[in-house]
Amino acid sequence: MGAQGIQAMPIIMDALVNILGAFVGFLLAMIFQKATEKKQAKQVFQKILRSLHDELKEMYEMAYECAQNETLMEKDFLVPAWTAVISSSVILEIIDQFELYKKIIAAYSVYDRFNKNYGLVDWSYSLKLQDSVISYSAEAANAILPYIEEKK
Repeated sequence: MGAQGIQAMPIIMDALVNILGAFVGFLLAMIFQKATEKKQAKQVFQKILRSLHDELKEMYEMAYECAQNETLMEKDFLVPAWTAVISSSVILEIIDQFELYKKIIAAYSVYDRFNKNYGLVDWSYSLKLQDSVISYSAEAANAILPYIEEKK
């Protein structure tokens, strides 16, 4: 090798080191971004589950109080968290947790049946539906807890 060949080697090595460094930096940035997105998605999912839990708990408390007073709960209790979930792609994430999904669906289905039959059926059937709202909403709310509790 001549003098020019020896001088060209450091330039080539510097270029390779710079390219390799840029590639590794880019790769690390992508990994960090993916991890951050995954963490944010999990936090959003937990907030949604928290909203569902709170809504189910409120539904349970209202139905339970009415049952204790031997009255019927009001028709059309608002369920905005559930409405948001079923009208978005979040429902797909809940479906991935199939046992949880079944319990949540059961609670909201029995509540929907209560609303649709309100005033159309006899008192005893309405009370049975209300009792179902109590048991299913409590079961679903409790099933959500492990997904939203803080890990220690």
